[in-house]
This record gives sequence, C-alpha cells and structure tokens, in this order.
Amino acid sequence: MTGNLPSDLIKDEYPPLLPLHPDDYEEDQSGAAVNLRIGRGRAFKFRVWSVEGNKFLQSYAGKGELFLYGDNWVDVGWFMQCQRCEEAGRFVVQQFTGLVDNSGLEIYEGDRVDFDAVPVNAPYAVTHYSGFDVRYSNMLGAFVFSRDEWNFCIGDGVKTESVVVVGNEFQLTDA
Repeated sequence: MTGNLPSDLIKDEYPPLLPLHPDDYEEDQSGAAVNLRIGRGRAFKFRVWSVEGNKFLQSYAGKGELFLYGDNWVDVGWFMQCQRCEEAGRFVVQQFTGLVDNSGLEIYEGDRVDFDAVPVNAPYAVTHYSGFDVRYSNMLGAFVFSRDEWNFCIGDGVKTESVVVVGNEFQLTDA
C-alpha cells in the first residue's frame, strides 16, 4: 500500500501521495491521463566499503548497483550475500536514505551529520546537533540520526535543509 509511506522517504520534488492531484498523472499526446505516478519513493542505491582496501568501491555510472571489484563489475546483491559467507567482514554495504544534505550530497547509512531540529516541547526553539550517525532502525522502520541514547527520526522535527554530512564512520574518528 503506497498510501502509508513515511513522508521522509519521498523526495521533496515529488507531489504528495494523497490526495490525488492532476499533476500525478502523465498524459499522452491527446491529453488523456494514461499513467498514474503515485508511490514513487526514494531511489534504492547503495555504496560498498572495502575493509581491506580502506575505501569505497567505484560504482558504475554512480548508480549504486554495480561496483568495480578487481577487474569485474559486480552486482550489489553479491556483496550483500557476502555477509553470510566466507567473505563476511570484508565489505560493508550501506543504503542511500533518499535524502541529500544542504549542499546536494547524498546521505547514506554510516554518514555522520550535523543538523538543526525543533524540539516537540519547544516548537519555536531551534537546537543544533552535531556528530550524529545515520542508521536504519528496524524497530522504527526508518532511518534515524543516532548518538548515544539520542535517536531522531528524520521526519521528527529535523530541519532537513540544515543537514550537513561531515564524514562517515570509516573516515572519521571520535575525538
């Protein structure tokens, strides 16, 4: 059911899922509505970290589906299956959140971000938060900004236009 998608999974340039709007339809040359375009969520893209190489693998055309491993282009599914085989621990697959930071950089799991948020109990106060890691919460079924005991669901008071990626878990160390 596409009507129940969390709003943080929909890119801002897409029209809202419900209620339906005439802009949600593509038209053929005669002007007839032929294709309902609802339920278009974020792109499913990935990046792959090579533990041995200490770097992200090159993605074919930046699409986050095929990665250069040795002399071959390998599908991301192979790296995911590696988590359960003899290759386990050699690669870390991270998923794109569907969001970009304030400079247009794509935000992935494992990124470290700074952002502003409006607390629920003080709707006119804006607080700046630093050094939060992007994680997927199985319990919440959503990406969160996480640090210590703090977890911010991306749609809960986070001012998305303020988010800045300051690095990722592999290339940053805690001070």
